[in-house]
Amino acid sequence: MDFYTPLFSKIVDSSIWDEPDFVVKVYITMLAKKDRDQVVRGNAFNISRWSRKTEAEVIEALKILSSPDTRRLEKQPHDGRRIERVEDGWLLLNGKLYQELMQKVNRR
Repeated sequence: MDFYTPLFSKIVDSSIWDEPDFVVKVYITMLAKKDRDQVVRGNAFNISRWSRKTEAEVIEALKILSSPDTRRLEKQPHDGRRIERVEDGWLLLNGKLYQELMQKVNRR
């Protein structure tokens, strides 16, 4: 299913931008591939094909993205985790928040 995904400019202010390039590319790929319910339906092999990264890089990126963000000291939603493993793929934890923000921006 094709689904429009906004990329807000503040992503470059996020600590995700301080991660290695392969992690950023995997994350942006996941943003592009998520469904309306914020789930990326795919495994490490699928994500490696989509992102043009090795399966080993994707596995490492998934580990980083699903771990707490240790770069920031202040309290963060989900302890800074960006994704969570679900039955049929990976849930983007803040996806709903950004979907609602996109709807608010579009209403303006």
